[in-house]
Amino acid sequence: MAKQIDEYTLVGCNGNAFAVMGYVINAIRESGRLFQRPQALTDGNIENYKLLAMSGNYDELLCVSMQTLDDINEDLRKGGFIRQESDDTLEMIAKLTAMGYNVSR
Repeated sequence: MAKQIDEYTLVGCNGNAFAVMGYVINAIRESGRLFQRPQALTDGNIENYKLLAMSGNYDELLCVSMQTLDDINEDLRKGGFIRQESDDTLEMIAKLTAMGYNVSR
């Protein structure tokens, strides 16, 4: 069975631009390892991300970072690496939400 991980998200990530970039770069590296991609390909993806992320202002950094994480998560979902929540967990989230609690996954 493939290693199961949670989806990558910027929610809860330090808002500092360098921290965001570091988080996304680590996500690119980890996905490269999971798919056993050549190091040169992963390094190329990191360089492309850095060029796009640093080419504009902070808002553009966030947009590029979120799009990159969405792309990584989609690949990981297709590869079966994203941890699926159990039916019990989904049921508990539904109950807490119905009671008015703000539940984030």
